[in-house]
Amino acid sequence: MLRFFDFLFLRIYKFYDSFNEKGAQSSAAGAVGFFMAANILTALMLLSSIFNVNVFISNKLYILVIAIFFQVIFHIRYVSQDTKNLPLIKEKWGKLTENQKNYQRYYALAYMIASAMGLIILTIL
Repeated sequence: MLRFFDFLFLRIYKFYDSFNEKGAQSSAAGAVGFFMAANILTALMLLSSIFNVNVFISNKLYILVIAIFFQVIFHIRYVSQDTKNLPLIKEKWGKLTENQKNYQRYYALAYMIASAMGLIILTIL
């Protein structure tokens, strides 16, 4: 599962890096952390709606804790841990065939859209 998030990180990193942003690695890690937190919050809101139970999602402190938790986890994984993560991910990416790369690109795009839309839709409801 982390392989997908590694490639998602790489795609977002390349996007930020194309604008010559200094903190591209940190920004990409933050974006991956946001999408993971959005998925957890969406699942909790969905469970809360389906079973008509408060799954502690109404408290802003819990939402903040979940968001910060994933920001810290992915920052440690991709930025703070050691600087060899990015070259290793690039190396794994380079070993994929063009079809596998295209699949990963479309899958990452669909994941980002679904994560953001799911959170927005359930927040409105």
